[in-house]
Amino acid sequence: MVQDAYNLYMELWEKIDERGIKKRVARHLKACRSSSEIIAYVRSLLDQFRLLDLTGLPGDGKNDAEAIACRKRGNGLVNPRIARYVSAIRFYNKSIALAEANSAALAEAYGNRSAVCFALKEYQAALDNIRLARENPYPENLMHLVDKREQDCRQLLSEVGEQGELKDELAAKVELSHEPNPKIPQIANCLELKHEDQYGRCIVTNRNLKVGDVVIIEKPHSTVLDEELRYLHCDYCNQEAFLSLIPCKQCSITMFCSNACYQSALDSYHRLECPVTKDIRLLFPNVMVLAFRTLAKTITSFNNNLDELKLFTECVEQTSPSPFDYDWTTIGAKDVYATIHSMSTLQGKHTAIDLLQHAVYAIVMSELLFGKTLLGELCGTNEAHRDFIRVLALHLCHIAPVNFRTQDYMDYTPKGREQFGAKSHFTASYPIMSLMNHSCAPNVDRIDMPSSRAIVVIRPIKKGGQLFDNYGMHYCFAKRDERQTELMDLYYFECKCEACVRNYTIYRLLPTKLRGGSFASVMSPEIDEKLTRHDKRAAAAVLPACYKFLEKLDHLYPCLELSAMQLSVQRCFQMLYSLESGKENAHLYSCRGVWPISGGS
Repeated sequence: MVQDAYNLYMELWEKIDERGIKKRVARHLKACRSSSEIIAYVRSLLDQFRLLDLTGLPGDGKNDAEAIACRKRGNGLVNPRIARYVSAIRFYNKSIALAEANSAALAEAYGNRSAVCFALKEYQAALDNIRLARENPYPENLMHLVDKREQDCRQLLSEVGEQGELKDELAAKVELSHEPNPKIPQIANCLELKHEDQYGRCIVTNRNLKVGDVVIIEKPHSTVLDEELRYLHCDYCNQEAFLSLIPCKQCSITMFCSNACYQSALDSYHRLECPVTKDIRLLFPNVMVLAFRTLAKTITSFNNNLDELKLFTECVEQTSPSPFDYDWTTIGAKDVYATIHSMSTLQGKHTAIDLLQHAVYAIVMSELLFGKTLLGELCGTNEAHRDFIRVLALHLCHIAPVNFRTQDYMDYTPKGREQFGAKSHFTASYPIMSLMNHSCAPNVDRIDMPSSRAIVVIRPIKKGGQLFDNYGMHYCFAKRDERQTELMDLYYFECKCEACVRNYTIYRLLPTKLRGGSFASVMSPEIDEKLTRHDKRAAAAVLPACYKFLEKLDHLYPCLELSAMQLSVQRCFQMLYSLESGKENAHLYSCRGVWPISGGS
């Protein structure tokens, strides 16, 4: 099997090292005057060492034999001695994705999934899967099982009512704390974009902000689902739908929660991406998969008109527009992409080895597009078009590691002390939020929601003050030297935030500055225990007191009590607002010993 893109880049660097030409290659890369020259030079190195060989990729396609094998593995997991229903569903969904269209393998996978739905008392979901099984050639010798299950579902639904997902009476809706900007309704009207010598573009507030204020609610431009969730969540909307996923009709690893999401994905990115989806997943980490998807989505938004796209990107690079330059109440897909294209690439700061790595990535992406998708026919022998695609891919490979971020959801974790824990959900690009600068002691925090992200104030911000995000290096969890090194390696800047200038210590060494039980009066052991049990009512009730605590005592920052309270607030945010796994129901029923699969299917 062909090696992944990172190992390809590493092998190229090793070959360069063996030849003793590292300095020469580095000088050449840094001397290149354009991305096109960088691409051409790196391609010549790959050709020189005969390293670019993508013929070993396994490719993709439907496979009934693999589908049947997956279904049988799922059957073994619903045995009452094991009763791992979620794992079984994952194998059934993989079987559905692998099965040929209109095949018995597809029908039986739907039939088996309906049996697990029945065991979980998800009767409407069971009926939906039975319908899908019947739409395909379900084996006649097993049809009596499906008939009986359908009758039982309808009878039970008539007796107890539809067992759809219960609406949580405490389901919180996040709203802006101030009037929205009339042209950018995703942000509070008090936020402005400014340019400062030290920070460049930054977001500031023109009024005092207090702890708990929500000032940005933004939907992502593009997302890529975490690899572990592709047979449990929808590839387009990212929602958990493991009892009802339907497959892409062409590839074997992409699933959707509905025909509407499937069509939306085709219209926006998947029609171009589909033939190479499996290859891209094998070759790249998630952040670069998102760079590729952004490329596919952009080409699609321009109706595959590469000449128009090229002129558009040239204009964007000359004007460098920001999200604040557009009216988001009327903005189109092309201008939204302009805000992505204008994100920081750290141009001029890349090391030679960074340029080499990103160029290898761009070349591999381009080769897959030209060799396996409609883009190859579209470009034909037009080398200008091909060069443009390579350059655009390189541009997005520069953007991705600097700006694209992972978003979490709350996964059910019955084996741990906590009932739910944060887990990677998808990687996303947020044009507005990408404008916020880093601080190791941030004054805002991110609220991850099912299909968007909000920014909430966690320290008072004075009028004229800047909103500071955290890029993953927080003073509570890493010493200054570690943070400085990491930030320089990833973002090429020496951090001069308050935590670095004043050398704040890590969390466990922070001083205690409050006497008495003021912290415990807000976050008592009883409340902490309720939060451990995922008690949303307790989380909603305690948040206002947490805000007041942080607001009133900010003058003592940093101290153990304030940092602990910030962590408690983050915990409550996740409990109230993040997407929450529905797997709890499956685990609760796992112990009941129901054997839903029979007849050898």
